[in-house]
Amino acid sequence: MKDRKSTFIFLLSGLILITYLSDSFAQDRSAYRKNNLNQKGRTGLLVFSGYYGFWLGVVPHLVWDTGYMVNNGKKIPLGPLITTPTTLIFTYYLTKNKPVTYTQTSLISLGGHWGSWQGIGWPMVLDKKKEVVIGTGAIAGLLGIGGGVLLGNTNLFSEGGAALTHSSMFMGTWFGYVAGELFDLQSPALMQNMLLTSNVFMLSTGILFNKTDFKRGNVMRLNALIYGNASIAWLLYFIYSVENEKYNYDHKTAVAIAGAGSMLGIIGATINVSWFTEKMPVVRMGDNFNIEPCIIRYTDSLQKRKIIPAAGLRFIF
Repeated sequence: MKDRKSTFIFLLSGLILITYLSDSFAQDRSAYRKNNLNQKGRTGLLVFSGYYGFWLGVVPHLVWDTGYMVNNGKKIPLGPLITTPTTLIFTYYLTKNKPVTYTQTSLISLGGHWGSWQGIGWPMVLDKKKEVVIGTGAIAGLLGIGGGVLLGNTNLFSEGGAALTHSSMFMGTWFGYVAGELFDLQSPALMQNMLLTSNVFMLSTGILFNKTDFKRGNVMRLNALIYGNASIAWLLYFIYSVENEKYNYDHKTAVAIAGAGSMLGIIGATINVSWFTEKMPVVRMGDNFNIEPCIIRYTDSLQKRKIIPAAGLRFIF
């Protein structure tokens, strides 16, 4: 009974905290408008601080296997129940009267994600103990967040450049995994390839596209195309292998198909088709002759209710 009461108290405290922060955040928004503070990235930063605080709370349990509350024979980690609200409250009051842009949020979260990923990955490549892997990941993540804060206070990145650099870290990890599977790399070589490719993608994007005019919304659509196409391609292959009794599912082929789907997503975003952009790019061949990509749909003359999608080039004279 005592354990149930403790669990109830923790859950009730969390609900009260969320309600309080939501109400305070709503009240603050009117103050932001009056003071003309740019706090568009604050919500994203609070979300990041929440789940990163949860991760920091899990770290002691993974390293020392202590600090649990026992409820009906089940161990409930207390760390996340403490660190998650702590980081939320800390971030909330730290950013209450300060501008927090999308650029700053992208760079801070990039630092946390990249630092944690590299801090966990390289000790795994070197076959270190679990305590070293988790501890290094936590420390490197915090250092990365500090670096993100410093970068966010400069004008080195545009809003789209910061978002694209953040996204490229995950792209590099994914394509590093695809390449590793295609070349039959085994652990730890596969992990090493993912870490290195992630760094190459992130650094090259940060150097070449730090001031790009590519919009933050376009980066989000790019991510949706990459991972959405990969999921759809893999699912179609999986369904085909299940339905076709003569064909067995092959993991390497599935990864290759998913990677090809991702590449098609990048190509589609690069082409910048009409339904994803406010203005389509136009290739001007002269004063009275233009070429631009377009999305077409038309009705089959034999089956008038059937809509056939198509893509092509539109020539404007």
